[in-house]
Amino acid sequence: MDKSHNILMIALVVVVLASGVSLGYAATHINATPASKAVSLTLVINPDRFFNSSVGTQPSYFILNNGTLQSAEYIYLPQYSTIALTIIDWDSGSSYVSAQYANVSGTSNNQVAIYNSTAVNDTSMPQANESPWMTSFVNVSNIAHTFTVSGNGMNVNIPVQGLSTELATFQTSAPGQYIWVCNAMCGTGPGGAGGAMATAGWMWGYINVM
Repeated sequence: MDKSHNILMIALVVVVLASGVSLGYAATHINATPASKAVSLTLVINPDRFFNSSVGTQPSYFILNNGTLQSAEYIYLPQYSTIALTIIDWDSGSSYVSAQYANVSGTSNNQVAIYNSTAVNDTSMPQANESPWMTSFVNVSNIAHTFTVSGNGMNVNIPVQGLSTELATFQTSAPGQYIWVCNAMCGTGPGGAGGAMATAGWMWGYINVM
């Protein structure tokens, strides 16, 4: 597939969750023209995606697009633009993570707004009467996952607390392909580095800045 062109991809819907959110597998393309206002990107962490018959379920990032959960293996963003990122975490567990990833970095004011008590399968956005917790640090014992991007002027780290919704903004930089990863060891095998941690579209993937 030629990634230099915007391609309309239709998601194959394979599961319908109780909340009415459908689960599909297609990359989401966001218009690559430098944006004059913030571009919204919403990610959902589902802890119960089927991996294989030996492992069972594993956690996985998805892109939420028009009520559909789509693969996060490829995320397409415009160059030199402000991204308004929302991460909805349905995972209640915590994973081992190095202390360096407990600090928020690369976002506006190096902070993230955390809304606690997110319900599993809930994709509703925080309401105006809800008050977030603004922080630059999450205790390692409360971190379920991270969303981390590094390289070529775009260095972002967001520690994600279990059963929370987190909001932050960051800037994209020059066109190119970047890697996003979860640095919490939430997979299988020795140290939790296998399974989802080693599989593109689960706990790591690509950000194509265009």
